[in-house]
Amino acid sequence: MPETELQNQKSAAGRTVASEDCSFKAEMKSDQLVRMVPYKGGDANHGHSCVKGRFAFRYATHKDRIKEPMIRDSINDPWQVVSWEEAVEFSAQKLIRAASTC
Repeated sequence: MPETELQNQKSAAGRTVASEDCSFKAEMKSDQLVRMVPYKGGDANHGHSCVKGRFAFRYATHKDRIKEPMIRDSINDPWQVVSWEEAVEFSAQKLIRAASTC
């Protein structure tokens, strides 16, 4: 896509994947996000991106990305797709159990 098509579609966006809080520009074509680029005026990254910032967009838009919560009791068990409520409850119980053994 030519840069001229994207020129009027840029907006600043923050990234909170890592603690640095880098600034990026979201480049849009109509209502579709097509690219994330480092924002040169960002206080944390000064126009550069770390590895997470550089590749996170590809992870988030990959066709094989897992979009539902999944749980399993053991590494030997298969993953099970569950509701968010069940995943939170499962995690809470595991944390309670782990805290009680300390």
